[in-house]
Amino acid sequence: MELFESFLNAIAPYVIVVGSFGRNEETEDSDIDCFLRSKPPKEIDPETGDDTYMPEIFAIVDSFGLAWSSVIVGHIAVERQPGIPRMVEISYHYCIPYTEPVFKRVIYGVRFLCAKDDKNCSLDERSDFLDWDDTVGDNVIRHPLPPY
Repeated sequence: MELFESFLNAIAPYVIVVGSFGRNEETEDSDIDCFLRSKPPKEIDPETGDDTYMPEIFAIVDSFGLAWSSVIVGHIAVERQPGIPRMVEISYHYCIPYTEPVFKRVIYGVRFLCAKDDKNCSLDERSDFLDWDDTVGDNVIRHPLPPY
């Protein structure tokens, strides 16, 4: 369990747990679904344009030597494997409506921000989504989620 806790601790600042763990409805077969947070505009590298923490997530996964898969851009699944008792899915495709409260929860000994996601919310209703602001002339996060 030490490997799993260390891995979760490393990704916690970059994600918000959603899905069954975000609803406190997990079962023994549940995976851990994680919404990948957007970077604040000042942290976006103008050369790469990366506006999420996916490069950091890849570096963390690789540093632990974990097996993973991806079938869609913006999504990574860390498979169950020795030391990792649950699949962990990390994606920016989850949608947290900005009206949903974000709360803290300890999962496998690691403090996470959690929220209830909604697969049907529109981009206008979404938290932590970069949007173009003509008055500022830059990307802004309209409904920022609280810091980790």
